[in-house]
Amino acid sequence: MKLRVVVAIFLFGLDTISFAEDKPVEAKDPRPRKSVSTNTAMSINYGSAKWNTDPTKIDSASIVFRDGKTNKTALIIVDESAPDSASFQGKYIIRWGDDEQIIPEIYIPPQEMVKKVNWMKEFNDKVKDGKLKRKPFLSRKTDKGERIFEVFDTKEQAEVAAKAREESKRLEQEARDAKATPQMEKAMTKTAAAAVLEAAKLAEVEAAKLKLAAEEAAREAERARLAQIEKQREEERKRKQAELDAAEKARRQTKASKISQEAIAAYTAGDFVKAETLFRESVDLDPSNTSYYYYYGISLFRNDKNNESVVILQQVKEGNNFDPIEKDYYIGLNYIKLKELKNGIEIFRKIKATNHKTLSASAAFYEGVILFQELKYEEAKGPFQEVLDNQNSDPKLDAQAEKYLEQIAGILYFAAQKAKRILTSTSFGLQYDSNILYTSDSVLDQGTASDVGGARTLLMTSAQFRPIYEQDKEFSSKLSLLYMYSANSTHAKADPMLIALAFPYVSKGTLLEYGSKWDLTPSVEVLYMDADADGTRENLLNSGVLSIANTLVLNPERISTITATMRQDESPTTADSSAFKLILATTQMKFLNVKKDQIASGDLGYSINNARGNDYYYSRLDLKGTYIAPWKWGSTGVASLGYYLTDFSKKTTPRSDSNYSLNLAMSKPINDAIQGTLTANYTIQKSTDSGSTFNKWSLMYLITANYDF
Repeated sequence: MKLRVVVAIFLFGLDTISFAEDKPVEAKDPRPRKSVSTNTAMSINYGSAKWNTDPTKIDSASIVFRDGKTNKTALIIVDESAPDSASFQGKYIIRWGDDEQIIPEIYIPPQEMVKKVNWMKEFNDKVKDGKLKRKPFLSRKTDKGERIFEVFDTKEQAEVAAKAREESKRLEQEARDAKATPQMEKAMTKTAAAAVLEAAKLAEVEAAKLKLAAEEAAREAERARLAQIEKQREEERKRKQAELDAAEKARRQTKASKISQEAIAAYTAGDFVKAETLFRESVDLDPSNTSYYYYYGISLFRNDKNNESVVILQQVKEGNNFDPIEKDYYIGLNYIKLKELKNGIEIFRKIKATNHKTLSASAAFYEGVILFQELKYEEAKGPFQEVLDNQNSDPKLDAQAEKYLEQIAGILYFAAQKAKRILTSTSFGLQYDSNILYTSDSVLDQGTASDVGGARTLLMTSAQFRPIYEQDKEFSSKLSLLYMYSANSTHAKADPMLIALAFPYVSKGTLLEYGSKWDLTPSVEVLYMDADADGTRENLLNSGVLSIANTLVLNPERISTITATMRQDESPTTADSSAFKLILATTQMKFLNVKKDQIASGDLGYSINNARGNDYYYSRLDLKGTYIAPWKWGSTGVASLGYYLTDFSKKTTPRSDSNYSLNLAMSKPINDAIQGTLTANYTIQKSTDSGSTFNKWSLMYLITANYDF
């Protein structure tokens, strides 16, 4: 479900219930209502069988959300969570100016009213006259900071839900306190489910399965009894019908037809209780018409009499006046509600195999849902993908399937990563540089031009040990090496050897209403270079570095990262070049398509190198734009345009450098572990010092191998 920006609701404290169905909203309510703070995500959930007009598609409806203090009003669009579920939900952020506190009021308006242009006036009149009353709701906050409103029709329903939630919390706490049995510990395998769930949680899942199995067995026994009784009733009805004369039989059939039309009208209007009664009456009057029996079974489903509905629908004989595949579909929906997943998946697979124009995609969706609930993530991918591949699928159903696939991808990625403790990466590159730079600090793209080109090789390698990898945190230690070698010994003094040891820590959670990741990385670096061109690489710089970064998932298409890096550089050879450097940077990334393989990003950075010697002091502004997209031959293309401005304002002769660069790259996997990358670069630097003005280009082919253990 996509996040629609209308308002942000955030409730403090414990779960709250607001009741108001017994009095007009404008009347004085003696019970104090809790106010809420704005600017966080909220989700509104409401169950309505009446809104569920098409069992094969995801329906939509409207809910009114109002501030009880200011009467500011928002119309909320809610979508059905799955075809024929009758459970509607909408996820929103509502922004109402500078108001910090609001009193939430939720209304279920007549749907025909909100379709009018002047619906707001009619809504306000109905509220004022007491014809439209507030709905009671249960409010709770998730551990990710999202505020959820569960809306009900009566106070009694809300009270039952509140008690159930408290009981759920109690059981969850008991599950957290429980310990896995030795048998469960031994049974743990390297599956996605085992990686995501701890042994105790798996034990809880297995215990729940056993409980559901026992309940299913009891229902099966009950269904056998119900089927026996229903069969006797059916035979008795047919026996009595056979004893009637032709005139009476015709009279009863005419009356049954009339009553069935009333039942259909009641069903269409959402009055399923009345529809159930009328269809049952039609069955009694004319037991030979199987459509009455069929619609009676569906009415039982709508009224949550699922066990009875299964019995009735299973006993309906096929006829020309209803779709037998649709009958099986409703039996499957009954199994879903009864949590009889094994029976449900069997029948949905049967329906899917028929390639039914309207029901095949929905059946595949429910097959995927069942497999997902059973933690069979790999198996669940297939049915959800079939939903997307089905040309007759409802777009809203596609969106729900896409959401499940994204969840599965995340779970499987986490499972694969959790199994890996040692991560290694090695890159080897061959480069030709038309104008090799001589650098004297840790910034390798900034230096003095040699005005001479040459061939160079590049080696980068790293080994990372990751003892902690959980859903909310990571910790590792990483040793890395960068080594360059020029074919012409004249350029030896331009070849760095950089050794770094880092200890990255990652914390994952939420910040405000957004998915958030914090990276804290302390590290040490040692730089060696042959600055004297005597054939020996000397220790040129020793650095301590601390980097802090925050990444926010602003929405499914946008990711924002802000980084602050502090480093202390100490030079054993040139004291004046020792410096404290502060770097502030941000990257804003946007996915441009549904597959998320087309990306545009922008980078902005500012750094100050506060060196002890004025000649080494500088400030630098960085700008870069990047575009990434699939290209030819199964490769990925990258194009970036960069600019930086360096100001050596404290030099004896102040200097300013403007650097423009164009980078093009094409990357293609060779196999699962090895990748080849071809890069081309062209750089123009303009400087107030003519000696620092240059043009250069470079071409490099890089092979990268990643092996994890």
